[in-house]
Amino acid sequence: MTMPKVVAGALTAFLAWIVSGLVKTELLAVYGSYNFGWFVTLSVVVGFVCGYRVLGSRATGALGAAIAMSVGMTAAAATVFWVLALVTANEMLRLALERRYRGPVEGIEDMVRIGGNYGQHLLHANIILTLVIGGCIAGLLTEIAARRWN
Repeated sequence: MTMPKVVAGALTAFLAWIVSGLVKTELLAVYGSYNFGWFVTLSVVVGFVCGYRVLGSRATGALGAAIAMSVGMTAAAATVFWVLALVTANEMLRLALERRYRGPVEGIEDMVRIGGNYGQHLLHANIILTLVIGGCIAGLLTEIAARRWN
């Protein structure tokens, strides 16, 4: 059952690449210029891992279309969560190295504010629709791959 997992990882990584491009467009529209660093690469890698672990592990070839789409959306949501958590932690560490916090607890508390600021850029119709539709398509195609290579 390895091939459906690879298909799931590749599809979720592709979805993460598309959504990261949409997020980059949104952030550039808001801030004018922004240093993205490894954001796209991180998104693609996390997307592959979440697709492989979340979506690929549940693809049996016997799921219905609705369940396959649901699992695909779960993999998309897991990708968004982990990318947001990692980007937030990276920003907190950057601020901590600039000595903006008096202690580690203050830095961890500030992660909520930073994550909220980054998360608000995800609340646009085009990004949400892309995640939902892309997750559904990834789930369906992974289920088809599981039937094919079962």
